[in-house]
Amino acid sequence: HEWWFLLPYVVLALLSPFLLYALRAHGSTASHTGWLAAAVVLYLLSDILYRLYAPWIDRCAVLNLADEVAQLFLMFLCGALSRIHHIPSRFAARAESCLGRWTRMVSVLVLLLLCVLRMSVGWVLPNPVFAYLFILLYRVIRPCRPLPFLMAMGRQSTSLWLCHTFFAYYLFSPFVYSFRHPILIYPVLVLLSWVASVPLTRISSAISSRFTI
Repeated sequence: HEWWFLLPYVVLALLSPFLLYALRAHGSTASHTGWLAAAVVLYLLSDILYRLYAPWIDRCAVLNLADEVAQLFLMFLCGALSRIHHIPSRFAARAESCLGRWTRMVSVLVLLLLCVLRMSVGWVLPNPVFAYLFILLYRVIRPCRPLPFLMAMGRQSTSLWLCHTFFAYYLFSPFVYSFRHPILIYPVLVLLSWVASVPLTRISSAISSRFTI
């Protein structure tokens, strides 16, 4: 179920040279604001249409793919514009100038608040908004030298995400949920997924290296 994004991701990857060229060719702030507004409208439109016509969209592969690409395009554009305009570093510098030595503490508290809001009233923070704010705040609070554990988990993050559902739902669901409490279920699920992800990452790296020029 968590693999839904792979095909729209491929579509955006194939379109990315043309999209990035268009962004750089029309580099004014007004132009980029227009791109962002269009992406927001497209995201909202695709979300509304899916809520209204989900059975018909799911039955048509082309419509389903178009809906998923529209959902991902907003985050793709935010990432591209962030790179072009150096938004994360500028956000961190602005926060530092306004909050001084309280910058990291305030950012941690705001980040925790965002997580609570996302878990309790998710509709207040749609996925793109939450993800982008999370990235900006993490840019402020991240250590100069990330912990080796976090670096190691980051290298496995994609494989962890792609295989965790097999343990949580498809293969070992009774075992995972036999621990009953989320504070125990979560680390068990992460551990099982990590054990599976390490060889998967090595295999995928070996295969992809053969296609790298």
